[in-house]
Amino acid sequence: MLAVVGSDVEGRRDADYYLSRWSSKNKALTQYTTPVQIPAPVQGRGRVDEEEVTSADTQIWPPYTADLGGVNATALPSSQETSADGRDARFFKLSVSPMLKLFSLRRRRQQQQVTVGSCRASSGDNGTCYTEADCTRLGGAASGPCSNGTGTCCVFQVGCGGTASQNCTYFVNDNYPKVFNGVGSCQLSVNKINDSICQLRLDFDTFDISPPETTDHQCLNDRFTVSGGSPVPTICGTNTGNHMYVDLGPGATTPSVLTFVTMGPSFDRKWKVKVSQIPCNTDYTAPTSCLQYYQGVTGQVRSYNYDVSTGLQLSNQDYTSCIRTEKNFCGIQYMACADTVNTNPQSFTITGSTSAPVGSVVGAANCDKDWVTIPCISDNSVDPTSNCQDRLCGDNFNVIQSTTSGNVVLFSYVRPFRIVYHTDATEGSASPTELNNRGFCLDFVQQPCV
Repeated sequence: MLAVVGSDVEGRRDADYYLSRWSSKNKALTQYTTPVQIPAPVQGRGRVDEEEVTSADTQIWPPYTADLGGVNATALPSSQETSADGRDARFFKLSVSPMLKLFSLRRRRQQQQVTVGSCRASSGDNGTCYTEADCTRLGGAASGPCSNGTGTCCVFQVGCGGTASQNCTYFVNDNYPKVFNGVGSCQLSVNKINDSICQLRLDFDTFDISPPETTDHQCLNDRFTVSGGSPVPTICGTNTGNHMYVDLGPGATTPSVLTFVTMGPSFDRKWKVKVSQIPCNTDYTAPTSCLQYYQGVTGQVRSYNYDVSTGLQLSNQDYTSCIRTEKNFCGIQYMACADTVNTNPQSFTITGSTSAPVGSVVGAANCDKDWVTIPCISDNSVDPTSNCQDRLCGDNFNVIQSTTSGNVVLFSYVRPFRIVYHTDATEGSASPTELNNRGFCLDFVQQPCV
């Protein structure tokens, strides 16, 4: 910034003196810039701020032809020309536009130096760091600053009929966060952000649509479907806190489409689905054919629409839940989730009826309608191959077939850790009749290698 000093000695110096000094030090800059005039400072102030230069203050001047070492300068007025307050007007018409442009360029570069990455928005959502201008241009909403102090945390939220072209986009119902009570089909198209994306992860931050019908537990009214990727079962009911992976394959692919269909009786529906795009071959990329993928030494696996009080096991489910084997762990322990609501625990109810409990049922011959498969699961952690079963059903989590054995802790040392879940199309119309099965909820703890 050029400082203007208001002393008499400095004021009497010829303008050519200052121009020559500046030009000799900035020859390389002047050939790329166009001179502009800067305004005289406001009375009582000793400098001109860059922000004060506006389009009204800027004027292109003819080139100065004096011999100043090849520097282009503005035409200078007569030495007798002075301002009303006695200051030499020639001094204030010196062209210092190269300096102004350099400062403007530096400021613009500082504004652009925002590291694009994930951030936590003030709303609690996940966002992406952008400049505020880029956030608006891309269709996002600024929600607080980024943690590193540069840029704004930009949140992308799209409703029915929209398209997701940004990673970490939230798909919401009409009028969200208000509920939706109507009939229709709400779709979101998801485009890959680049060809290195192989999967979508759908996190159901809020997922509350009408439940399945009460006879065979089929999603005949409301339902959620995914097309344009690996086969995904149709689900409905309450799935808040659950998630789903969709395999897209590498390279350019057609858009995936997420669809909520709402119909039937009046119901207060609400959904908010976080759509994350997962690159190929990372440590958080789910193995192929895993609809659910859990990471960490401990966690909880639940079937869709599971609720120990009111949930109904969905029909026509056929998928695999996978758990990443963490470093230095060789086995895994499973136990049915705690049930503080029912006298007879219902956190593992796959077949049978609440009115006529069947206990624990094991083996492919006995579990031929609905079942859970866990490779070589045993109640013996020391010798896990003893009393080893693969397929379980009934309404108790156990490898011993019994009506009274109850839920027990079970172990598996077959890697990778996987749970295969299958249900057929019938519940109440099955023979014998099945009633009020909830599905399953299992807590897991990985076991260290010894």
